[in-house]
Amino acid sequence: MSVSGDPERCLNLARFLAAELSHNTWSEMLRVTLVGFGREMADINPDRLTYTEDFGKAIASLHHQLDSVHDAIGGIGVDVLTGRLHDVVGDAWAPHVLLIAPHLAEDTNGLDELLQAMRAQPSRAAVALVLADNPDHADGTRWQLRIDEHGILRIPALDIELIAQQIPAAEAADLTKLLALAARTEDRPVPPARGDKPWDAYADAVGGLRQDLVTPAADEDDALERATRGRVVAGEVAGIPELHPGDA
Repeated sequence: MSVSGDPERCLNLARFLAAELSHNTWSEMLRVTLVGFGREMADINPDRLTYTEDFGKAIASLHHQLDSVHDAIGGIGVDVLTGRLHDVVGDAWAPHVLLIAPHLAEDTNGLDELLQAMRAQPSRAAVALVLADNPDHADGTRWQLRIDEHGILRIPALDIELIAQQIPAAEAADLTKLLALAARTEDRPVPPARGDKPWDAYADAVGGLRQDLVTPAADEDDALERATRGRVVAGEVAGIPELHPGDA
C-alpha cells in the first residue's frame, strides 16, 4: 500500500496505523517495523513495534518472511487464512507490517524485488508494506491512497474519501509515554501525605500508615509466637461467660 500527497500528513497517518496495529487486541501476534520515522514511538509496545534506520535489513527481513510463508503454503498445502483458522503451524502466519519513510527508500532494487514478489503472491501472505509519500513506487502497490493538505484521504479503488486519522510526532511521543507508563505493572511505594494535620506525619497520600513506620517481625518464629499469643488471648476472651443485665 502507498500513501502519497502531503508529506507531513502521510507520515501522520502512518504513525496512526502503527499505533493501532501495535496495540489492538485483534492484532496480538502482529509485528510492526517503522523504518526511518517514528523513533518517538519505539517504546509504545516493544514486544510488537520496532524502529530502525536500516532500510536494507528491514526489506530483507520482510522478503525472507514472505519466502517462508510461500514455502509453508506449498509444503503444508493450506493457505494463510486456513492455517490461522485451524491453528496449523500458527506462528508461521504471524503478520508483519513494514512502514517506510520516503527518504530511506534508497535501495530501489531491493524494494522493487520485494514489491514484485508480493504482487506475485496469489493470496494472503502474512506480510504488508506501507510506503509513505513515495510516488516513485506507488504504481507498484496494490492499494494506492492519497491524502491532501487538509487531511482528506482518498481511496480510488473504493471510490471513497474520508477524514484521515493522524498522529503528529509530538502527540506520538506523548502517547508513547502514557502507554509505556500504563504497561508498568510493578508496585511502587505510595508517597507520604502532604497535609498539615498531626496524623499526616504518619500517613501516606491515601491515608494508610506509612510503611517506613511499620516495624517488621524480627523473624518468622517471633511472628508465629505473637500470632499464637493472640489466639490464646482470643480464646480466653471467648471463654468468659456472657453477662446479661438480669444476672447482676
